[in-house]
Amino acid sequence: MWLGLLALFIASFFGGAITPILVKLGVKEIPPLTFSAMRFFLATIFFTPFFFTQKIDNLNRRNIFTLFLASIPFTLNIAFFSVGIQFTTAVMSQIFYASGSLIVAILAYLFFKDQLNRYKIAGLILALFGVVFLIERSAATQQTLTFGTPLGNILILCAVFSYASYLVISQKMTKMYTPQTTSFFSFVTSAIILAIVSPIELLIRPVTFESVTMIGIYSLLGVALFSSALYFFLVQFGIKRTDAFTASLFHYTAPFFAAIAAAPILGEKSTVSLAFGGFLIILGVFLATTYEQVRKYLKSVLQ
Repeated sequence: MWLGLLALFIASFFGGAITPILVKLGVKEIPPLTFSAMRFFLATIFFTPFFFTQKIDNLNRRNIFTLFLASIPFTLNIAFFSVGIQFTTAVMSQIFYASGSLIVAILAYLFFKDQLNRYKIAGLILALFGVVFLIERSAATQQTLTFGTPLGNILILCAVFSYASYLVISQKMTKMYTPQTTSFFSFVTSAIILAIVSPIELLIRPVTFESVTMIGIYSLLGVALFSSALYFFLVQFGIKRTDAFTASLFHYTAPFFAAIAAAPILGEKSTVSLAFGGFLIILGVFLATTYEQVRKYLKSVLQ
């Protein structure tokens, strides 16, 4: 169990601190969509052993096409994030991504008629208030190293919504295919689509190999490895050694890891207002998605 917890802890650190920081550093030197296309080309290579070491069933031409279509929201998430992170902070991005599971619950209610109980409604109100508060702060103040810019934050919210849509759309896929299969096709789809649009981006923002420093190269290699193959392996290992509920609790640590890492590397600053807005969002998400599970667990332990 302790090895599982350690794996989840490291995976959460990769997701909360490593990914936004490396992407933010990388897109300073390489245009964001081009950077992401290269990232997922490399990620596909790193991830291929996970895909081909499993038993592969039901992968006919029609199902492969369906998997590609279902992966388009994942690609949109990557595109919005890589562009938006240029205009906001790593901490803000992870605070907004913490609300992803709440957006999933709302979309599941709208499209699959899942129930919205009082905890989910209360959590939605709290998290929405936190999001509006942080957006307002980014517009009303000049503290871009704390709140980012409204443009960046809105693009990150579009990324979060796209990722939540991907999770909802792929619910049926996860019943038919393993996580390795759905992740592999998401990576391939992102690499292909982003590679198609990259030439247009390069006409607007040309780049030469001579202008890319080792920071850009290491950022690209790091985010491809740590945010894909290794991250996936650690999460799956952690779930296997613990359970899915325990793994879900580690999602709340991402903003704190981002705050710890972004301050010395990117010079980002945390304030009381940022902490207040982040607290409202995380509390709302916890109340809507996790509170009942914690309450039932504690009740079973105490009985």
